[in-house]
Amino acid sequence: MNMKNQKGFANVILIIIVVALVGAAGYFAFVKKSEPIAQQPTPTSVQNTIIDSNIQAQNFYKVQLSLNPGISKPSPYSFDGGYGASDLGNYLIDILQLAKPVSTASYKNIILRIFYDSTQVSPYGDNKFNHEYFIFLEPGTETLDTQKIYKTKELTATVSKADPKLLPYVQDVNYCQIDADCSVGHNFCRYASYNKFRAYEDIWGCESENYPQEDAEKLWAMCDTTKQHAEVRYTDSRCISNKCVAQNKEMLCVNGTLP
Repeated sequence: MNMKNQKGFANVILIIIVVALVGAAGYFAFVKKSEPIAQQPTPTSVQNTIIDSNIQAQNFYKVQLSLNPGISKPSPYSFDGGYGASDLGNYLIDILQLAKPVSTASYKNIILRIFYDSTQVSPYGDNKFNHEYFIFLEPGTETLDTQKIYKTKELTATVSKADPKLLPYVQDVNYCQIDADCSVGHNFCRYASYNKFRAYEDIWGCESENYPQEDAEKLWAMCDTTKQHAEVRYTDSRCISNKCVAQNKEMLCVNGTLP
């Protein structure tokens, strides 16, 4: 092969290589452009993560429960004969004609959760059956009649649709939109800053207070635990990034040990 042919052959090879490189670059550019772009979460999508996917606004009700005249408290169901009263949920499914309770746990497959407004009088004790509650019904449960007055021999209940705007508040006790939504207080055994809604539980108790905003190890390290226990007090709270946060902390070592 003479020099001229060799030069021509080399030029052909060079052209093939250039075309291949240009094609590869175009392919990768196309693939990169075609890849889906990850979307940043918006405030709405973040808020929606608070709400359980099983709980929808149509299952969210406000129930005003009251004792009938002359009734001090309703009779316990036969399966709870050893107690002074049965669980609140069983009275609710009975009076709302959702089901007849047959065991202590009958209501748990019908009412997902029961909540109350903690700025009202406490529902524990004598006020349990004269109180306003918010309830979530299991999806697929019969729709409640908001025009009807429900009655048994001992109780009366009226029902209305709960405001859907309250959903994030009842689903997350720390949720807030403004500082006024928050206050320092207790959520069962936990002391911090919360919104005004609390889950109702028939039976609960605490061995000691706990502080979810604090590092427990550091808190207890500041006290002589052989004769003292640590306590925290707050004097204010704020809404920060849609979360209630207690402010102005005071840490104390109090005489006396805890169980």
